[in-house]
Amino acid sequence: MRSENLRKPGSAPFFFLILLVCMLIPAAWDAAAQTVENPAIQAYERARESFQNDRLLEAVRYYQDALSMNPRYTQAYRGLAEAFYFLDEQDEAYRYIMQALSRAPRDSANRALQGRILIALGEIREAEEIFRDILSREPYNRDALMGLGEGALNSGRIIQARSFFNSSLEYHPGDHKILISLAYIHVEQGDPDTAEEYISAAIQADSRNHWVQYHAAEFYYMTGDLRRAEAHARLSMDLQEGFPPALELLSRIQLARNDYEAALESIGRMQIEDLRNNSLILYTKALAEYNSGRPEDALRTLAALLREYPEDEAARLLLESIIMFQDSFDSPRRGRFAEYHFTRAGEYIQRNRYDSALYHFQRGLNLAPFSPSGRRAYAEFFKEKGDYQRYLQQLEFLRDQLGITDTAVSDDLEIFQDLLRDSVARNWDIDQFTMQRNTIRLAVFYDPLVRTRHDRLGYLFSRHLMNRLYSSFRVEFIDPGNTGSLEFEPVESRSSSQAFRLAREEDADMYVVLSVFEDDESIHTRATLHLANTGRIVGEFSVLRSGNTRLKDNVLQLNRELLQAIPLEGRLMERQFERGLVNIGAHDGLEGGEEFLILKAGSVEYAPREGSFLYDEDDIAGYGRITRVDFLLSEMEMETEGFFDRINSGDIVIPAPDSDSQEGTEDQETTSQAGRQNDTDTGSNIQSPGGISGLGMSIYQRIRSIR
Repeated sequence: MRSENLRKPGSAPFFFLILLVCMLIPAAWDAAAQTVENPAIQAYERARESFQNDRLLEAVRYYQDALSMNPRYTQAYRGLAEAFYFLDEQDEAYRYIMQALSRAPRDSANRALQGRILIALGEIREAEEIFRDILSREPYNRDALMGLGEGALNSGRIIQARSFFNSSLEYHPGDHKILISLAYIHVEQGDPDTAEEYISAAIQADSRNHWVQYHAAEFYYMTGDLRRAEAHARLSMDLQEGFPPALELLSRIQLARNDYEAALESIGRMQIEDLRNNSLILYTKALAEYNSGRPEDALRTLAALLREYPEDEAARLLLESIIMFQDSFDSPRRGRFAEYHFTRAGEYIQRNRYDSALYHFQRGLNLAPFSPSGRRAYAEFFKEKGDYQRYLQQLEFLRDQLGITDTAVSDDLEIFQDLLRDSVARNWDIDQFTMQRNTIRLAVFYDPLVRTRHDRLGYLFSRHLMNRLYSSFRVEFIDPGNTGSLEFEPVESRSSSQAFRLAREEDADMYVVLSVFEDDESIHTRATLHLANTGRIVGEFSVLRSGNTRLKDNVLQLNRELLQAIPLEGRLMERQFERGLVNIGAHDGLEGGEEFLILKAGSVEYAPREGSFLYDEDDIAGYGRITRVDFLLSEMEMETEGFFDRINSGDIVIPAPDSDSQEGTEDQETTSQAGRQNDTDTGSNIQSPGGISGLGMSIYQRIRSIR
């Protein structure tokens, strides 16, 4: 019977069994108590939860709490390193990963994180040595293989990076981090169809992961499928209630769908800390408020944003655009925000950065044209540069428009009027600042389908570029809606054929099609300049700028390149025997001695393929050489072509074929394609990668952010 096989209670084996149970129970209780009651472990667990919810600053605080209670807590050191890594505080991240490695020097996960931090710090060679060392012992280590891919991406070796990720996928099929990485790489390479296959595979492999659903939402947002993007964003929030990145992305999707109230509702669900620590959310909120008919709310949001993030160029551009639409010219609010630009202009003057100083003066005066302090500073700027004609112009503005007739203004008016009595303008008795200039009718189109980190940046940048081009005195803009607005408005164009048709209908001479790409660190613009009558391309331009002033630096450079491509053409305004007055001057790059052809009005056509003008030799009426130069005027000596004098006022003047005249502007330094570092701030001489995905981050940044 079975009962006979049982040991009696008094037998030796039964005694040892009881003893073992008695020994194990206290140990189990101790382990349970450690998990439930140990405050360091509790803090660590809260940190992990915060990290998974992307509340990184909150995670840092909990990790630090855990370490304050247990200074030997290796996992907490690693957690801090990881949190600072995703906060892009790499020096702090490196300090804490070294603390973790001092306690677990052979831990592969810690060493791989060390390598990733080194890549972010730019120490790619050292990082790759760490990854290869890990792979020498663990040939299929996923983090090491992906680390090599990230290093290649950060070095611009995208094909090699794809190879590393493909190798990693062979050993780890179905890994969502690898699949999503490959999706972003294919987006960057212009292959969204293959990218979508990888996104679908990641969803199939790990559909219950809120990060996977978030990345799927972002992919569809950037590729323009807003319906699917919203569905995946909501799935992400269903899987992780209140997930901040998904909620932020949802608000941007709703903004893109012009559902402004829904966007504001989504933003309203965010925690106060998320709003304060994220300038992009505040920007999105302001844009939604403005478009839902609440401009004052939008301006309050933007003002709060700029108090925390004064270098946010996109937010400042949006705020200024709203103010210029909303406020009268004498609004005190215009003056308050213009003061920022006047201060910046003064800082650039001290550093001899005159192009940037002029840029900020002009932005400030666009906002507050009747600012006495701004006008005075602007006038002094020209005086310091020795540009006395424009100094005198500003003094006259102070007297005539602002009624300022103090001793300083009155005395200098008298002094500089006398000093300039022999100028070209005075000799010919003409106001060069109000005379008619030869301008081209230009249409500016932008691509609304390109997603930028700051929504609607393509529109804002295009509008800003138009202001810069207008200050060259060489272009005027079409008004396609016949609005009569004094503000310049770019036009949406979803195809090249649409832009061509609209430009022809509006009787433009030329048109620009602009695409703006943006990530966390740079702005990349691509522009094509066309002849409106044929659609033929005059020039193609690509400008990439990074750093805190990337928007300013980009618009200044693109403005220079477009103006260089627009042909220089003037008009003979008056003549006195062999002397002629033409409406081009130092602002157009003239210094004196340049040779020009004088042709009958209406006889000149621009040939972009040849980069020159087309005309019939019979239409050459004469030749001219520049002898004296003012800011917008020049005087030339003329001689006729042939026996008869056929030179008349109104004739066209163009640079002679062998002339050295420059098609630039006096205030806007010309640059070559090889080196574009004229008057820009940090990181200006960056060469464009194969493409920018528009994902809100560079391809390396996007992939290293995957969790």
